[in-house]
Amino acid sequence: MKDRKTLLAAVAFLVVAVLYQFVYLPGKKQLRSLRDAVDRKTADLARLEDMCRQYAQTKEGSSSQTVATVPDNFSLLQFIGNCIDTTGVRDNIREVKPLPESRTAGMLQERVTCVVENITLEKVCELMQTLQGSGKPVYIPTFRLKKNREKPFLLTVEFETVVLKGQPASLR
Repeated sequence: MKDRKTLLAAVAFLVVAVLYQFVYLPGKKQLRSLRDAVDRKTADLARLEDMCRQYAQTKEGSSSQTVATVPDNFSLLQFIGNCIDTTGVRDNIREVKPLPESRTAGMLQERVTCVVENITLEKVCELMQTLQGSGKPVYIPTFRLKKNREKPFLLTVEFETVVLKGQPASLR
């Protein structure tokens, strides 16, 4: 009878140890990683909402529809290279490709596409703020974000930048 109680206690202890090892600990680790992911996503959402508010404020402040141009000696390619160096994403650049220049309303339109891989959302924001906060009238008509499948916290960003050179036809 005593051997049976000892055996039953040993089996119960073994069952509890196996449940602890293979059910409780992995569940606890997964719960912790989920909480961390939720915290990161909440911080990203707060930053995105803040950026949307800032954009709405700047859009309200600049209600005039004037076309901003750059001087004729301005190089968009060099400007983008300087912004890339400033933000420190040179290692992540996959492609910087100048597109053919075109004429629109008597102005020369210079366009460059950029593809940046394995970059965090924070670095994307920093790069965009560097591009738009420079005081140069750089337009970003195309912007795409794609999540990395292996590392979901990294992104692939593809965007096009445009500057206009010269004076609009109506102002000549």
